[in-house]
Amino acid sequence: TNGVDLTDLSVTPTGRTHPELVLAPGSLVPGLSYTFTFTVTSSGTQLSSTASLTFSVLTSLYPGTIRVAPLSGSAMRTIFNVSLPGWGASSERSPLRYQLFYAQKLPFSSGPLNPLTSTSFWPSFNVMLPSLTSEGTTSIIITARITDTFGVTATVSSPVITISRNVQLNLPGTIGQVGDLVNNGDQEQAIVVIGTASSDAANQANATNVASVLYAALNATMYPIPADASAILLRASAVSSLSSIDPTLPGLVGMLARIIDAYTAQQVYPPETTAAILDALGNL
Repeated sequence: TNGVDLTDLSVTPTGRTHPELVLAPGSLVPGLSYTFTFTVTSSGTQLSSTASLTFSVLTSLYPGTIRVAPLSGSAMRTIFNVSLPGWGASSERSPLRYQLFYAQKLPFSSGPLNPLTSTSFWPSFNVMLPSLTSEGTTSIIITARITDTFGVTATVSSPVITISRNVQLNLPGTIGQVGDLVNNGDQEQAIVVIGTASSDAANQANATNVASVLYAALNATMYPIPADASAILLRASAVSSLSSIDPTLPGLVGMLARIIDAYTAQQVYPPETTAAILDALGNL
């Protein structure tokens, strides 16, 4: 076992004699190879059989950085360039996938992560950010999630970005951007834009009317729902944002039900998706 103490319950919570051996996170050293030998013995005949399994533990990704320019701007108007130089992995673990999230920077913590982009193989994005407040400015942090082909993930967060609230959401521009993305085959990013605009619309005087338009755009773009955890998160976040503005939007409950069906079928429950679904259920 290459130095792994299988009698230590902090290493193997199930114990070494359980038919399904479970190892606690951090029990194995990245970069090392391990051989596990399993022996099954009949209690009646005392006959036994043995099988071995050898595998290597992946190392962390080659670390890079995150760059954002500018570091201040207007909600849903300023274009922010986010680049992720330096991240890498060995050839068998490439290409890397990149996705951005945003959260409000609070005095002693940060708010929940919201998807800002769909997953991309390109480490550079141009994005707009919502204000998340009804007055003044908001401090926002962008978090990037970098994932290799084996599912090993690293995250990195930006410096604080200052967002000034606009009196009016540029709704025609937003719908035009959604249409352009759909026409270019980027349905997932179109859903992200709708969700981000919905977060900003919550602080507008005409929020209910804006929500109706954004709901129609979402209803036209969200189907079919791919069997993919990231795609389900984007849709759940958009529905959560819209339901916080107007939970009486017709069809919103049915939309959320289809998202939940896709979510449970995956049997993978990322915390961000769970939180978005619970928020929407609470609003409805």
